[in-house]
Amino acid sequence: MTKGSKAIISICLVFSLILMGMGVYLIFMPETGSQGQVQQGDVNNNNVQNPNVQQNAANNQVQQNPNADANNQVQTPADNANNQAQTPAAAPEGDASSWNTQQIIDKLTLAMNTTKSSTGNCTAHHKEGITVEITDCPGGNTVKNLITPLVDKFTQPTEEDITFANGAGTNAKGEAVTFNSIPPVDKNFSLPAAGVASAVASSDGTNTVITVTLVEEKTTLASPVPQYTSNVIGYLNLNNLDLGSVKIDACDFTYTGSSVTATIDSNNRLVNIKYRLPMAVTGSGSMGFIKATVGFTGEQNEEWTFNWG
Repeated sequence: MTKGSKAIISICLVFSLILMGMGVYLIFMPETGSQGQVQQGDVNNNNVQNPNVQQNAANNQVQQNPNADANNQVQTPADNANNQAQTPAAAPEGDASSWNTQQIIDKLTLAMNTTKSSTGNCTAHHKEGITVEITDCPGGNTVKNLITPLVDKFTQPTEEDITFANGAGTNAKGEAVTFNSIPPVDKNFSLPAAGVASAVASSDGTNTVITVTLVEEKTTLASPVPQYTSNVIGYLNLNNLDLGSVKIDACDFTYTGSSVTATIDSNNRLVNIKYRLPMAVTGSGSMGFIKATVGFTGEQNEEWTFNWG
């Protein structure tokens, strides 16, 4: 989603902690450590290092710039037709609750891209967080109970206030941001009707409230780009990450109904937007001689509220 996404760092953290937890499990409980999904390989085939795994993951920022090079964590293929900006000729009129799916998409697309291209002034409040639930862990509850508090501590939600002047501001980390920093980051919002599972709209005074839920999408470590979710919210890419001695061998993602809820003013600008990115993840990884298959579910949430000057 945003650069430095908690979701991608959390996934790396879960992998790392499970593998390290399995190391403790094998050392202190050797009579049961060989059971389940843990395998012992040839230590000589693994270059074991001891960097700070969480920091290495954090240093590999999630990027969603369509002009980024191949080493960026999020890439937008130039030949993907769905990456083209969709700019309706005009917003739909009349009672929003009577709009069809395409009219709702048109209104949302206009509001998103009007906001993302704005050079106006406003104050914004930004919230972001992720929840993670481990569903498949070698070593059972012993390892799960060992690492869950660490994951929970890392995934605490964050909030910040940003003042935009002429379309530019600075976030809490001191990074330069623009309105194009809202998801999908550094690109236009784009959504064909084929990517929509449901869409509803209603009027709230002079504002319009829209909720769009996307169809389920599945991706892999080798092919990480979901066709629709990538152009509405973003996606997770674990390739090219430096995790030291931790190696992620395979990872399958299921985006289980991502959604966007937007409140739009009479000038077709966002007043508030909420993103939900629920997912189920299964994968395998290794650290030294320890190998494991893991599974977990998670949901990244992000919200922006704009007070226009």
